[in-house]
Amino acid sequence: MVSSRRASFVAVLTGLLAGPALGQGAPARPALPMGAQANGVCADGAPAIYAVKAETAGILAVALSGESPENDLVLVVTDEDGQPLPDGRSDRDHRGNPGQEFLAVILSEPGTYLVHVELSSGGERAKFSVSGGFAPAPALADPSPDPDGRPSRATTITVGKAVEDTLGGADAWDWFKVQAAEAGTLTILTKAPEGDLKLEAFHEGRFRQPIAVSDQDLQGVKGNESLTIDVEAGQTIYIRVSTFFSGEEVVPYRLVTGLIPN
Repeated sequence: MVSSRRASFVAVLTGLLAGPALGQGAPARPALPMGAQANGVCADGAPAIYAVKAETAGILAVALSGESPENDLVLVVTDEDGQPLPDGRSDRDHRGNPGQEFLAVILSEPGTYLVHVELSSGGERAKFSVSGGFAPAPALADPSPDPDGRPSRATTITVGKAVEDTLGGADAWDWFKVQAAEAGTLTILTKAPEGDLKLEAFHEGRFRQPIAVSDQDLQGVKGNESLTIDVEAGQTIYIRVSTFFSGEEVVPYRLVTGLIPN
């Protein structure tokens, strides 16, 4: 059973942040309960996923309490594509309890978001209670949402054709997608004389874990990165180019792809 102290922790947090500007969850996922607890179960490799539909920008708060102190649980908030939000992960083990987590994350634009409850360790399955709250804050909205800031908005590029783009200000990363016409080895390069870049590649629909990452600073240049990936004919690879700086500095870069057939 969940202790009354844990239940009070959940109730206080969600009571403070519950708000009316939240719609219903996406049909494919149960809606995250707002201002009230719901019981759930997750398993090793099979997280419980809840949907949140925000009608305006604001702050989403989520509180989680596992039934067993043997289960180590993790909270992750992603966009609808499954891309984790900045500061959208909690594994802080509140008061030393590995199953008790909470977080507050900014939703910078209206849309559907996903809350993942994951079992990190301590068994094959875990029972828990979860609750959410939402504080509408239109002032936190991005003045101009990033057109290529999500995998579903990725810019389509052609193998062998260089693309030039920039990062800066609220634009902290860009998404691209490229399709291999035939099986072979796909090479992805970034070149930037200024700024510090990170290059990642993902399989389609699996945006939590990259299949390859480069932060090598080739030739001692922080914006020069390279990846090499084996691909099948017709396979689509998603690419994320991100930067480590903050502020209004603008960093131009070039993205180049090439394919060596098998």
